Amino acid sequence: MKVAMVGAELEENLALRYMASALESRGHEVEIVPFNSGEDLPGAVAQINRFDPEITGLSMIFTGRAREFCRLAEGLRHAAYQGHLIAGGHFAAFNCERLLNEHPAFDSVGLGEGENLICAMADHLDQIERIPGVCYRGPDGSPMTNPIALTRIDPLLLR
Repeated sequence: MKVAMVGAELEENLALRYMASALESRGHEVEIVPFNSGEDLPGAVAQINRFDPEITGLSMIFTGRAREFCRLAEGLRHAAYQGHLIAGGHFAAFNCERLLNEHPAFDSVGLGEGENLICAMADHLDQIERIPGVCYRGPDGSPMTNPIALTRIDPLLLR
């Protein structure tokens, strides 16, 4: 599966690189997309659409940049991006239900450590209701939260 990881890249973003490494070790193709300011929005949208990933993860770690990331998600949908948009990082996790209620561009929000969660998403996107640590829209559109795994996610649990 192809996964785009989007975040601040003023210096190397180790969080994105840890997740990319975990995904690549499982055979997934990853592209890191820099998004250092709102001015990067058109370029980030273009890069993601060229790569055409099934999943795009937005690293929302800075409260002061939350609106920029929401605009990026909306910009991707406006540009006809059809993949799964997941927000991650502590800002997104603490505001997961609000993000899903107020910003329909997002499909889900990751809670907790990202490496295992993004790998589980890439391996089992069609079973999101079984992936620990994900807040997503349920069948009626309201946010639903899967409990966070306290240990490494066992792939056998998702079968």
